Amino acid sequence: MFALKAIVTWTHPRSGKMHTGVIVRVYQPNGSERYVAQVWRPFARLPRHYRPNPTWLKKLR
Repeated sequence: MFALKAIVTWTHPRSGKMHTGVIVRVYQPNGSERYVAQVWRPFARLPRHYRPNPTWLKKLR
């Protein structure tokens, strides 16, 4: 369970890439809770939105 504006981090199991982002949306598609995380990339003008698997998420703060 993560709240809005929580800072989370996750590593994608196949690519091994680590992401850090802020939860900007919480939704329940079919009874399970899913999250939309906004990730700022230093070289991009706009942030990227990810829908990571909730089991990958770890809370930073």
